[in-house]
Amino acid sequence: MTVFGYVFHCLLVTASNLRCVDGVRKEYFATVSDKNGDHLDLSEGSDSEAPGAAVDDTEVPSSTDSGTRQNTEDTTLNQSSADVGDFITSVKSFLERGCSCVYGKNKSSCTESLSLEELVEHRMQCIELSSTELDLVVLGALNSFMNLSSGKKRHRMCYFFRSVQVCKKTFLFVYGIGKYRLENLKAHLKRHGIAPRTHGNTARLPKNALAHETLNRAVTFVKNFASEQAVALPGRVPNFKNLKVQLLPSCESKASVWRRYIKASEENNLNAVSYTKFVAL
Repeated sequence: MTVFGYVFHCLLVTASNLRCVDGVRKEYFATVSDKNGDHLDLSEGSDSEAPGAAVDDTEVPSSTDSGTRQNTEDTTLNQSSADVGDFITSVKSFLERGCSCVYGKNKSSCTESLSLEELVEHRMQCIELSSTELDLVVLGALNSFMNLSSGKKRHRMCYFFRSVQVCKKTFLFVYGIGKYRLENLKAHLKRHGIAPRTHGNTARLPKNALAHETLNRAVTFVKNFASEQAVALPGRVPNFKNLKVQLLPSCESKASVWRRYIKASEENNLNAVSYTKFVAL
């Protein structure tokens, strides 16, 4: 067809051609909506929208990140819930087993006078305390019912938990401590009263501690040897951030330098440090 001197080539498309194009589109360019049954209408009225129809261009956010965070939170909550459940189960089983004492009402077990809620709460609080804080709590409980004015070496103990007399087994379970720790705390209370315990080796030098002069002689020997034999770095070297590092000659090693140090110390009848300490210096 020629219009104003321009030639236009027209392509006649029939209904069968449209069906073929639609089949190719579904085979190679099908979207999720097409696979779900939404077909493209290629009829003449396909470009027009129905009256009152609204088009939602809002982008649906991906649920991958939110799902991952939700799974992580659920896993953490499940783990914490499982830990709390195991903790409560252990306390409940202790109350069900009871003990063989007769400090309860009508000469029954003392565990029958305790409730599950207060025992779980108290044990959780004791577990959250540090070792020193728990020692002070137990010392305070022991001091409230221990008579130290009698002057006896051995004292008959009566244990209480919230004004309820309990046996030794229940007292240990309530505070979450062992028998050996309880005996140490009782002995500490008799000697020092309510005061934090300190380890016996605190501020005490070990028997194999070296004198300060011996360490200084080893450091001086290393510096003198480095000033005579070591080679300084030529500049910036990879893996050496400290420019003051000096390299030993290829014929020397740390062990050979230590043997020189031992020989010099023996000739002067001086104490020497071991190879491990020499390398650490």
